[in-house]
Amino acid sequence: MQMNDFTQNKPLPGYTYGGKTGEKLCILHNNAIWFLKFPQKLVTQQAKLSYSTAAVSEYLGSHIYKTIGVDTHETELGIYAGKPVTACKDFNKTNNQFYEFGGLLNTLTSPGAVYSANFGAGNKGHYVELAEIFSRMENSFSTAVQEQMKERFWQMFVVDAFINNPDRNTGNWGYFMNLTGGFVGLAPVYDNGSSFFPKAAEDNIQSDSFFHQVIYNSATPFCCEADKVDAIAAIRRLPGAFRNDDWNRRLEKAVVQVVPLLLNNINAFQDRIFDIPVEFQGVKIISEKRKAFYGHFLSKRLELVFEPALEKALRQA
Repeated sequence: MQMNDFTQNKPLPGYTYGGKTGEKLCILHNNAIWFLKFPQKLVTQQAKLSYSTAAVSEYLGSHIYKTIGVDTHETELGIYAGKPVTACKDFNKTNNQFYEFGGLLNTLTSPGAVYSANFGAGNKGHYVELAEIFSRMENSFSTAVQEQMKERFWQMFVVDAFINNPDRNTGNWGYFMNLTGGFVGLAPVYDNGSSFFPKAAEDNIQSDSFFHQVIYNSATPFCCEADKVDAIAAIRRLPGAFRNDDWNRRLEKAVVQVVPLLLNNINAFQDRIFDIPVEFQGVKIISEKRKAFYGHFLSKRLELVFEPALEKALRQA
């Protein structure tokens, strides 16, 4: 596979990007604006890795999304000044304005809302209530736009569970609006760097105890009536994942849409994992042991979680 050394690319320091997991540097690459995502240094977190493997995680997670046909930002894997990085193409290159979905949680949805007893209560913690997410969609957009957003949300819920991405917070997905306030479309899926256990130490990923600990669990940044939502647990509970029939129906629909695509492309996912070089120009990218774990993990998660969920959903249809 193609690897790049971005060290000599022209930097564009005036461009800035959000996110809290590692530094970023905007560059000119192939006559377009890209930004490099650097891995977090983990020494101070008493990890056995000196840096996380988030560059590989971002690249692989994005590749899996793109392979099954979900609009996803473009990524390339490479190095910069001796560090592994993922290059992400800037998708906000039109006259439209990009907004993170999380901004809606701080938006006054109607003038009358200032008289509500809950006005000014603010965010109640790191986890976001699913009901609040869908309420904001319904109060802010047309029915047609709501349908697009809800379909994308539940697709991401399923794919993120597959790649074990626990960080699909409301700042990690978004949409475009034009300059007159009209909805243009959903942004490509982006920010997949927390997938594939980027901070797990090499010793852990080789142990049976770690595998059994993670195979049936996938944390999310969401809660439901104050209870944390685990995506794998929800998928395994279908058709009764939630006490909301509409959410169950939409999650079941996403399973039926997405899981056959995962099954049809599992060999392509495996090939892409094993195509990543162990090192590039003397810089360590990923170990053979970690590649083997990723491949085994995806196969077993399909076999143990997603295939049974798909069979159950098809019987309900």
